[in-house]
Amino acid sequence: MAEGEQSVRDPLGIAAACKIRGIGTVFHPLAYPLTGGNQDRTLAVLRRLAAAAELGIIIHDGSGKGRR
Repeated sequence: MAEGEQSVRDPLGIAAACKIRGIGTVFHPLAYPLTGGNQDRTLAVLRRLAAAAELGIIIHDGSGKGRR
């Protein structure tokens, strides 16, 4: 599994390849907390993914109840 910046670059590359082929993309990133100390970094990542998504992005709080 990719870590850090690579975990963002990989889906962006896939989205670019799909766009060339006329395939729309939707991102559903997991384990990105929207609260706590990392929310600024999380929002920056989500903005990058949303800008590349052809069809949309599914967002949920990775730090919500039931997460560790």
